[in-house]
Amino acid sequence: MPFPAGTQNSEPLPIANRHFHYLFGGLLCTQLDFRVEGWDVLFPDFIGYALFAIGLRGLAHRPIFHSALVLATGLAGFSLITLYETPSGTDFFKGYDSIHFFLMIFDLILVWQILGGIMELAKERSNLKLADTAQLRRLLYVAMAVSPLLLTALTPEQQELFMDYAVAYLLVVYGVIFLVLELFLRAGKELAAPPTPPEEERRR
Repeated sequence: MPFPAGTQNSEPLPIANRHFHYLFGGLLCTQLDFRVEGWDVLFPDFIGYALFAIGLRGLAHRPIFHSALVLATGLAGFSLITLYETPSGTDFFKGYDSIHFFLMIFDLILVWQILGGIMELAKERSNLKLADTAQLRRLLYVAMAVSPLLLTALTPEQQELFMDYAVAYLLVVYGVIFLVLELFLRAGKELAAPPTPPEEERRR
């Protein structure tokens, strides 16, 4: 996909708030898993990745968002295979099977790129606080995403001890998801405004 002339080293193109609303919806669908007899009927992942792609289309004049758009489009198709899964009880220690490990890795890359793009936009607009927040929250997202792999390394005794704190673990997991969702909404509000002209920035 060619990039519009002058968009990489000149004044950034306007950013619409709705792009980040689509990213919000995408993350919500991919991270919330409510199944009925094995069918992902409420928040199917393929709709989530489609929402990611829609949001990223409006930001794809930047290479980091363009690569995320390509990835989200591919994941929208691939995630169809997870629309139905054999019902099973909650098992914190099963980790990821081969399909879910693949999805976890590429989902992680997708969110990493999106948050990296937000960091770039925030720095261009001299919004260092937002850039620092995006950097911290993408590190938290990585820790949250790989935590099931760490749980598989626990001994039976450690697993039994962990179950006493399972609710706290789930609160942390959903807390991290909430923080990234909140960041998307915040980015939409703070980055949708036109960038500050250099002359005005110097007067501050």
